[in-house]
Amino acid sequence: MTISNLIFNINYKGAMGQSTIVDHLLTYSPETGCLPQQLEDIHKTPIYLYKEHEDITRLPHINADFHSIMKQDSFIDTLKESLADFKDIERNPILESKFTFMLPNSIFPGSWMNDKKQRRFFVKQSGPYYIWDFNKRSKGKVIEEQTKQFEKEFFNVEVVEDLSLIEDIIIDTDNLLTNDKSASTDYYKYMCKQLALTSNLDLYNQFYDYFIDTDEYTRLNMITNSDYITDLLHNGFKDRD
Repeated sequence: MTISNLIFNINYKGAMGQSTIVDHLLTYSPETGCLPQQLEDIHKTPIYLYKEHEDITRLPHINADFHSIMKQDSFIDTLKESLADFKDIERNPILESKFTFMLPNSIFPGSWMNDKKQRRFFVKQSGPYYIWDFNKRSKGKVIEEQTKQFEKEFFNVEVVEDLSLIEDIIIDTDNLLTNDKSASTDYYKYMCKQLALTSNLDLYNQFYDYFIDTDEYTRLNMITNSDYITDLLHNGFKDRD
């Protein structure tokens, strides 16, 4: 049982498999039911699902017990039932849509993954990009307390070094964030091909020039939309006691 026009973004063990950068890039494809996201909005969650006048940005907006149902053998059937009243960008039923869509957040795998026809992927990130997305996804919203305790908790993230057992598509953002524009572009095209999506080289060329071909501090500030969090990620936590 699959949902043919849905691509799942998955986690692995305790590791977060979602990336603000990749989320942004997937909106460039004409197949995805999301308008290409403006670079100044990269910190926002792309919108693929609509219900009445609500933009769906969290998994509980789809099903209040989402974190429980994704562990069940009947997950795909239950998800289909939950999505029955949701619409795509043209306000057509999402399950009948001509567009490919994504859920608002990455999910943990279950027995439903036994069907290899269901498209899914994991994003491998390193350093400050992973720390940011781990906090953003696992906590739902990062509350900037600007205290030592907050900073300790912020850097307390779970990392899985060995990803060799993942049988699904792995996207490595280090291959995008390279000084070699040709290599970065080729990897973007590879990423899209693996997900059965069309690349948009015009938009990616602009993305490279304005996002990748700059310093890391500027990139972090774009994805966090916060000077405090950017400073924290850029400088690292320093316990001054």
